[in-house]
Amino acid sequence: MRTISFTKAVLMELPVPDAGKRLEYADSVVNGLRLRVTSRGSKVFVRPESATENFTV
Repeated sequence: MRTISFTKAVLMELPVPDAGKRLEYADSVVNGLRLRVTSRGSKVFVRPESATENFTV
């Protein structure tokens, strides 16, 4: 999993994976925050229950 800075410009330029695949990225600022990109181009933010740092979106 790559770690990137979740800025609007960076997120808009992320590649779409091959059909049936999914890419996942970690945020370099907010501990535990992830972004999943599907083969259809959907982008979903995920934060596992085990992450301990609180954040506001």
